[in-house]
Amino acid sequence: FRKAAVGVQIALSVLLLGGAGLFVRTLQNLRHQPVGYEVANLCTFGLDPTSSGYGEDRSAQIVNNVLDAVRRIPGVAAVSATSDPELVGDSTSSTYTVQGYKPAEDEKMNFEGPWITPGYFATLRQPLLAGREFTPSDAKDSPKVAVVNNSLARRFYGSAQNALGRAIDEGVGDGTKTDVTVVGVVGDIKHTDLRTDIGPAVYRPFMQQPHPGGGMIFVRTAQQPESVEGAIRQTVHQLDPTLVVDGLRTMETQVDRSASEEHALAFLAIGFSLLAIVLAAVGLYGVLAYSTEQRTREIGVRLAFGSQRSAVVLLVVREMTIIAAIATFIALPAIVALARLFRSQLYGVTTFDPLTLIGAVMLTAVMVILAAALPARSAATVEPMQALRTE
Repeated sequence: FRKAAVGVQIALSVLLLGGAGLFVRTLQNLRHQPVGYEVANLCTFGLDPTSSGYGEDRSAQIVNNVLDAVRRIPGVAAVSATSDPELVGDSTSSTYTVQGYKPAEDEKMNFEGPWITPGYFATLRQPLLAGREFTPSDAKDSPKVAVVNNSLARRFYGSAQNALGRAIDEGVGDGTKTDVTVVGVVGDIKHTDLRTDIGPAVYRPFMQQPHPGGGMIFVRTAQQPESVEGAIRQTVHQLDPTLVVDGLRTMETQVDRSASEEHALAFLAIGFSLLAIVLAAVGLYGVLAYSTEQRTREIGVRLAFGSQRSAVVLLVVREMTIIAAIATFIALPAIVALARLFRSQLYGVTTFDPLTLIGAVMLTAVMVILAAALPARSAATVEPMQALRTE
């Protein structure tokens, strides 16, 4: 019964180690995957003029004033703003009709619809594939223009170049539509979270919003973003003490926050697996120590008849090694089943992940060796005459 209990503990340890490995690999894949723009040397903060008493008629201009002031800070390379920030978990969509395209009956034409200021793609270093970015001339009373992403361009026009100059109609909500001309195409990015692409997206000029408000400001720096955070707060305060710099942080921090759920799962899995492997090691040590003590006379007889001490060590650990091997063999398919059960929580990891399985087996082998070391050493140091004298 003791040996069977230890076998169950070892199997559980392998299973939990495999599960922890899957979640750790998922976390690494999410944090190191390309997001479509450069995260390094980029920070962001929220700014909402309406919360400081400004109306819609002045909000957009206040945001532009803040951008101009922050742009003059030494160490700031570029700055821009958006109404729909990256990797914060929210989504803002609008309904569009692509001229010349007839959607299927159940096809959704709701696309991500950020409102951005000029230089937004240059600030994020999101690649411009065709056409141009917005300029200050794309003002409220100017012709309505848009920059679409590569997903939309390839879906409806076949390529980025073919999308330039095409028209899409924006549904206003009262039954009327506004013609919008595509002037540029940019690369796809991770927007809502690290797992999903943004899908088709239509970027519009910030100044052409029908109901302008605040947004998230992105600042590209020439050095570490932390070096200008104090200057950003001071600059905004000097511009208007009522304006609030909300949640100033680096984009690397934002990426970590976007993966917070996966981080928590990995942390819990590691904790439980470490607890299980410690319990299995204690159980294995106890069984081997008890077995060695019970077989002291047998070991003495074997040594007295010329058996090598290495053979005695093998005698002590052989049976438990077989139990550990059987437990591991049973646990490996269970890891694959666990991966299939939690497939929705994994990213970039197959249900049969060789690196995870090998890692779980190797850690289990190290645990078995360490737990068996003291009982094996005790067996190897038995003196034959002293063991036989007890009888």
